[in-house]
Amino acid sequence: MLKRSVLVIFVIIFFASLLMAIPDNTPISIFIDDVVNMANATSSWAVELYDINLTGIGQTICIIDTGINFSHPDLLGKNLTCNIDCFNKACVEDCSVSDDEGHGTHVAGIAAANGTKKGIARDANLIGVKALDSNGNGQLSYMVNGIIWCTDNAATYNITTISMSLGTDAPFLYNSYCDSESTSTATAINNAVAKNISVIAATGNNGNTTHISIPACMQNATSVSATDDDDSIASYANYNSITNLFAPGTSVSSLNYLTTGYTTKSGTSMSTPAVAGAFALINQLYLLQKNRPAPPIFIQNILTLKGKTIEQDFKRIDILSSIIEMSKPNVTLISPTNDTETFTETNFTCNASSPSNYTIQNLTFYLWNSTGLVYQETKNSGTNNNATFNYSLPINFYEWNCLVFDNKSYQSFASSNNTINFTETQSITLLSPARNAIITNTNNATFNFNTSINASNCSLIFNGEINETTLNITNYSFSKTLSNGNYNWSINCTTNESIINSSSTRTLAMNYDPVIIQETPTDGGSSSGGGGTYSGTKYRIEENELQQGITKKLREKDIVRMNVREKEHSITIKSIEKTKIEILIESSPQNITLTLGETKKVSLEDNYNNLKITLNSIISSKANISIKEILEIIDLPIKALSDTKNETSEINNAPETDETKQIKKYWNIYVALGIFILIILIMIVITHFLIEEYKDKE
Repeated sequence: MLKRSVLVIFVIIFFASLLMAIPDNTPISIFIDDVVNMANATSSWAVELYDINLTGIGQTICIIDTGINFSHPDLLGKNLTCNIDCFNKACVEDCSVSDDEGHGTHVAGIAAANGTKKGIARDANLIGVKALDSNGNGQLSYMVNGIIWCTDNAATYNITTISMSLGTDAPFLYNSYCDSESTSTATAINNAVAKNISVIAATGNNGNTTHISIPACMQNATSVSATDDDDSIASYANYNSITNLFAPGTSVSSLNYLTTGYTTKSGTSMSTPAVAGAFALINQLYLLQKNRPAPPIFIQNILTLKGKTIEQDFKRIDILSSIIEMSKPNVTLISPTNDTETFTETNFTCNASSPSNYTIQNLTFYLWNSTGLVYQETKNSGTNNNATFNYSLPINFYEWNCLVFDNKSYQSFASSNNTINFTETQSITLLSPARNAIITNTNNATFNFNTSINASNCSLIFNGEINETTLNITNYSFSKTLSNGNYNWSINCTTNESIINSSSTRTLAMNYDPVIIQETPTDGGSSSGGGGTYSGTKYRIEENELQQGITKKLREKDIVRMNVREKEHSITIKSIEKTKIEILIESSPQNITLTLGETKKVSLEDNYNNLKITLNSIISSKANISIKEILEIIDLPIKALSDTKNETSEINNAPETDETKQIKKYWNIYVALGIFILIILIMIVITHFLIEEYKDKE
């Protein structure tokens, strides 16, 4: 009996092992489709304007990376040029260059694939710019050249977005805007943005919560960090207070550069092209609405405004919500103007227009006071999209607005409510400053009013007390210089019959912060008197002087000593001619020639320019020289910003079809059912074995 029981258990375990050994090929990753859905791009594609879907049509994204393999089936027809090779050379189109690492192709798929897998801006075109080698490494200068090429060729290829899933690694990470660290990078990005080309950059994958990479830390770049598929910030992602947007970046399955299939990568590199694709879609809508490209800051702001709020109040992109916001009717409150005071019956007029040229259906007038909604009324828009509403106001302070609907069911109020103060018959009307005004740019305030009475004098009242009285009743204003603080102000006017009339009371806050201009310290130098040979004078520039910049008059053989980044350095004037001088940096031996008016930057350590020296003039054999400490990156290594720790090496050589997904779904159910039955069988056998053992003992 024992042998039979053991045999049964063996058979069950054998078949269970076969069951468990059958592979389940479902990858542990999210596909491009999932990223597209999480970013709400799929629903955005269905939005039409002038019979054109918002899919990225007419937009071109420059991918600065390892190059792109445009032979992948999901990228066919995407390239407007061959790859642009900027690696260690002036950028040049080279049809023999492709992606030799895989990073660039993977990134391109997330931005704009349009085959079995579809990227965020599925109908956008692509240009591959190679700035990284087969190991995913390059130099900052290669990237800068790529940005310049995309900017210079934007009109030819309709380039509207630059996507850079690359950047510096530790220790070259920054906790604030870093434009001064690499002025060449800043200049290239600023020039692109000036042409309405959006520049999107990855923050890096060091898991740093205070510092991010170059170029993401440039002020005019849109910096992008990564989330997991549950919208939590990815553990590897760099981010800080200047990080602009987030997008899914963990275990993203996108295009494989060696096959027709797909591979999985993680990193802020994967988030960045998702945001670049979002920028392309928003720009397409803006172009259709206004017939001009969108300023990059507008796109960044709308994606931030309507993004999904995640931890620490950061925003993960939500493209459809941004498109809806852009498509809402524009509402203008025409009259009465904001902060009106009146004692007569009032008409309220508002106007609506659609940025997408949809038909305005109706306008609803809303009126509130401190107790809540007082009145509402709906009217059809009419031919001019105007509506006027009449309401007799009881004495009170009110706010009002209009809600507008169009034929696509988009709706919106005006951006802010207007206020109206309906009072008893007033003989004095306050004009400015407005109710609850705050003045920050000056310490002067002018109080303007009107009066309908025949006044003998009028007084300005501050906090219940007369501040100033005027007999010049033809000039209804008082000008005052005020210290910072809060003021309750009103106007009293007295008639010839000594009857005092009072206005309503308004509140004013003064919050003026004057700018104090300090003189830059200068030093006229020194000279030696008497005869003999001049042997030079030694000067010491203090650290604070060097940081602010200092100007000195120097003669031949003069020596200037200074401390730069905790190291001692000296500058010696070797010769002075009529139009030029020659100087020697002794501590970091280098001879420098400066001509009149010329400025040169001096490097005292690897990767950085540390001094800026200008020859202002030469008078009486004395050189007038300005010296200032700077810290400017010359060039730095950069790398592709995918997280290799989270990258899978498996390659899905065949696209996963809907049929395959269905088979896997039922297979998983079958496996779960089989395991359940297996457990029941094992329990039966064990019970049977125990019973037999018990019988044998008896």
